[in-house]
Amino acid sequence: MVKFYLTRIEKGLITVEEVPTLWRAAVEAGMKTEQ
Repeated sequence: MVKFYLTRIEKGLITVEEVPTLWRAAVEAGMKTEQ
């Protein structure tokens, strides 16, 4: 599920603010590791 959000953010479909709070910390951590 985190990868799903990361992919959508990379494509510009959503912003980090649109990610549900439950997933946001994991998504932000995932963004740091991918950069």
